[in-house]
Amino acid sequence: TGTPKGGKETHAIYFCSNNKLNLKNGSKLEIKNYAQDALEWNGGDGGYNVNLTNSTFISDHNRSGFTGTFGVKAVNSTVRVINSTGNGSNGSHFEFIDSFVDFNNNGAHGLSAGNLTISDSTVNANGNGGNGIHVTGALEISNDSNVTISENQCTINSKWTIPGALYIAGKSEIADSTVTI
Repeated sequence: TGTPKGGKETHAIYFCSNNKLNLKNGSKLEIKNYAQDALEWNGGDGGYNVNLTNSTFISDHNRSGFTGTFGVKAVNSTVRVINSTGNGSNGSHFEFIDSFVDFNNNGAHGLSAGNLTISDSTVNANGNGGNGIHVTGALEISNDSNVTISENQCTINSKWTIPGALYIAGKSEIADSTVTI
């Protein structure tokens, strides 16, 4: 953490060539106060991955936490994307297993995903300017997960979205879990 150097066009971590970011065994990555994105991709062919195992990722007051189509897998980890000036995320595929997740108080959508899998996890998407959770692909919530979506303004209406606390464009399944809107 610290004060970013480099001005308004600087991203904290910029991915190219199908990079992978792996956080393991108690690692913590905290990115704060970037006018651009915490994690950004260069628009390649989709081989970008962020893997967390027993670790923590925090994006606080950046333009966005995850921008682009990443494959994000968090196992027994904490993911907090909070206070973004734009979307908390934008189109990544997320898999949360036995994890704690916050996408709260972001200026636009909170958790915006392609596919979203939540298993044995707690996920909060509260106080966002757009939709709380926005899924353009498949949504699966299972195995005693708890999802809370509250106090989102749901103000974005475009060719990509219709306002709603929970927006699902693809197949969805919720089993043995609690979703509170």
